[in-house]
Amino acid sequence: PLAKETLYNDKLTQYVESYDGRCKEPVVLPCKVPVLLMQGTDGIAVGMATTVFPHNLGELIDAEIKILENKTFQVYPDFPQGGIMDVTDYNDGNGTIKIRAKIEQNGNKVVITEIPAFTTTELLIESIEKASKANKVHIQNINDYTSSEACIEITPQRGTSAEDLIKELYVYTDCEMSNKGTLRVICDGMPCVMSVSSVLRRNAFKLVEITKKELELELDALESLYHTKMLERIFVENKIYKHIENCAQLDEIGRVVYNECEKHKDKLRKPLLRQDTDSLVQMPVRSISAYDFDKNSRELEKVLAQIDEVQHKLENVVQVSIEWLKSIRQKYARQFPRHTMIQQFISRSEERRVGKECRS
Repeated sequence: PLAKETLYNDKLTQYVESYDGRCKEPVVLPCKVPVLLMQGTDGIAVGMATTVFPHNLGELIDAEIKILENKTFQVYPDFPQGGIMDVTDYNDGNGTIKIRAKIEQNGNKVVITEIPAFTTTELLIESIEKASKANKVHIQNINDYTSSEACIEITPQRGTSAEDLIKELYVYTDCEMSNKGTLRVICDGMPCVMSVSSVLRRNAFKLVEITKKELELELDALESLYHTKMLERIFVENKIYKHIENCAQLDEIGRVVYNECEKHKDKLRKPLLRQDTDSLVQMPVRSISAYDFDKNSRELEKVLAQIDEVQHKLENVVQVSIEWLKSIRQKYARQFPRHTMIQQFISRSEERRVGKECRS
């Protein structure tokens, strides 16, 4: 539902033939939310690599609202695996983050309930066992009870407290990992390194551009609707249909209807075209005889009110974009709560020093 509401608009999408020519595919979707930063990505090519961390939907929307309101903002990554993250050196997407497993005490045991985003439970357990063999972490046994959520239970050796074991796990195993972000993207057809802030600003103003195009399409549709309804009224009200009774040729009928309608073009809001009047000739006699002028007047007033509303939105397209972002946040942000807690870590050397003091 989120994707359908924010990424798809058939009228604004340019299509090309697929590789086998059997169907059409979009060149690019008219994206109204920053999907690149929401989902994150990584990849490598000759001489180039990119690592974009995923971010929280609600926080990205809040940032775009602040951009459009000319306010300051700051966003940080958020990983579905959870964990605890230090963003001291994040550098707006082109620095390093440290992320730790979430470890809880359970009596004299410790339980890992969330793992770093850059590993798996199997690899994490492997790193703990490797550190244990090197006598860097002092564990008695380790059990993996992971199902839909991580649950790795570790029993420390006799003489090692749960607090000391947690420190050892962060220092010597993959319970703490770091990764460097490189926000390299294709921008205007060329690879370049951007920041999270610049990507968000570009997306925010792209949203305004798409919103403006959508409103212009809506306005054009309303103007066409008014044009059609007014032409029907002119055709019936002025009994133009009687002027074609003596016409022998189809082309002559079209020309007569066009010339008669042209006399009332001051009532129209769009230029009169020949194809507009050609459709009038096909009106059924029953529709002409039962034409409801009062209903037509109400419909025209309603369309004019809608036109005024859309024109007002076009004059305030930035505010309309902000209100749209707020509605999307209200509708979907609860489904994507923040998983990764932000916290500043002490350095590994400091962890080692504290660990040695605790053991002595």
